[in-house]
Amino acid sequence: MTIKPDLIILDIGSHKLEELQTLLSPFPRQLGIYLFWLVKQLVKFVIWRDPIILSNLRKQVDVVRYYFLSSRRYNLTIISIEPNPSVALSHVARLARKYKTVFLPVAVLGHDTDMSSDLKLLYSYDHSISSSLYRKDRAIQAAENSVCVSLRLSVIWNGLMREGIVTKESKVILRMNCEGAELGVLRDCEEAGLHVKCVIGSIGDVEKIHGRESGNAAKHIMKKLDVEYHYFKGDDPSTWHDIAAVWDANTAGFELKS
Repeated sequence: MTIKPDLIILDIGSHKLEELQTLLSPFPRQLGIYLFWLVKQLVKFVIWRDPIILSNLRKQVDVVRYYFLSSRRYNLTIISIEPNPSVALSHVARLARKYKTVFLPVAVLGHDTDMSSDLKLLYSYDHSISSSLYRKDRAIQAAENSVCVSLRLSVIWNGLMREGIVTKESKVILRMNCEGAELGVLRDCEEAGLHVKCVIGSIGDVEKIHGRESGNAAKHIMKKLDVEYHYFKGDDPSTWHDIAAVWDANTAGFELKS
């Protein structure tokens, strides 16, 4: 019998793996985040009687059922890429108890360099939540800045192939929020021929940091690859309802039977 290859979850800019923990193991932190958000929405509705808030509240039965009252397991491997290991490691270890997980404590280079590897200053924003290789128009916690190894995604992917962790045929869900380096990631996905099923996360910093032309370039690559992008944040439960259907569609065939 032929064993089906793992689905690869390529998680770039993992931080505390908020998104993957929401989708794959949503307790207990995610429950706390969700309940806090839900109470806020209920209070807003009582005060404003906003029909949009009411519409969102009606979806919450499905959200609770999907994330907290049912469980699923998948034939998948997680590749977590995060240049702040002190932030990520405990969360990586938690997911690694359920899934094959490879952790790489590096940053991914953006589109604006010809280097395939480099040592870069990693700017700390919001106490590591928005750490970036790029200067942003906000306060930097300079004492928390660090120097990190930075690699092009193509270098990382080729190394993973040499080690037998991924193959040329691997199907990939790309989850990323790498604070301005997303266009470089997409270009390398195109050049390396990755079979990306969908992109989830946040890529808004491409346009914020590099301008509209770069933002449009990212959209153009995803269109060429016939890949849909879906905004999703693990710490924002307003994004959880719609992402469930996206996740189910793109993990179809990789869910393990109970």
